[in-house]
Amino acid sequence: MPQPGAVRSGAERRRKAWTSRYLLAAVALAGCGTQHALPSVTAEEVRNAAQTIAAAPVLTASPRDPVQDGPMLERVTARLAPPAEPFCDAYLGRACAFQVVLDASPSGAATMSAEASGAGRITVSTGMLRAMATDDETAAVVAHEMGHHLAGHLARGLARGSAAGIAAGSIVGAVIPFGGLAAWAIGQGAAELGAGAARLAFSKEEEREADYLAVYLLARAGYDPAPAASLWVRLARRDRLSGEAGVLDRHPSDPERLAAWRRTVQEVRASPDLVPRLSVTR
Repeated sequence: MPQPGAVRSGAERRRKAWTSRYLLAAVALAGCGTQHALPSVTAEEVRNAAQTIAAAPVLTASPRDPVQDGPMLERVTARLAPPAEPFCDAYLGRACAFQVVLDASPSGAATMSAEASGAGRITVSTGMLRAMATDDETAAVVAHEMGHHLAGHLARGLARGSAAGIAAGSIVGAVIPFGGLAAWAIGQGAAELGAGAARLAFSKEEEREADYLAVYLLARAGYDPAPAASLWVRLARRDRLSGEAGVLDRHPSDPERLAAWRRTVQEVRASPDLVPRLSVTR
């Protein structure tokens, strides 16, 4: 695994070569659909992930002073944005101009949510930030949402005619890979019925793809993506204890996603240039 300083210092040096190569590929493949070669996991890896979740500590609020929450989110965003730019150039053909916003409203304080919405916007609730113990965990959540933007998942959701999101005035989706019902983002002001359906805006494959890109973004920003998943493990443990299920049926199971995350970490550590692998489907 490259040292954090090496990852940051090498990111700009690799940007032009990486962008020119993959921008051409992305444009050429736009007509037939470009996807990433997502890692497959074994049954044993899924069982090991389930054991990790079962042994995880109970989710508790961070002892951090709440006044530090905003600066932490700003710090993480500032670190993730530069290494994300080559992905923006290659996949979208433009700069991303991410807007990461802290929802400090009463509802934001009472819920654990994060969401990706139009124009590069990412909203994280104060309730979610209170559960984040470290910058690594915060970066994992933000990077996952950036992954949704980079992969064009919101546009795909609109193309699918996600009625719940349209009715709410905004298409949004799940932000954290291993979260339960409380971790799903909904359209601002959505009615309860619309909110329930909006949770299905992203498919299993899109959630996997956002996770996959998040690991690469974390590594390119100098974070260690392995411990970054600790928040999601604790959230998965909470959901298992609460027995919540239902609207998550279209998304990978918590152990499956954790196993895939670990596989991607291995792939990143073996990658000489920190470039995600592409596959093409027709």
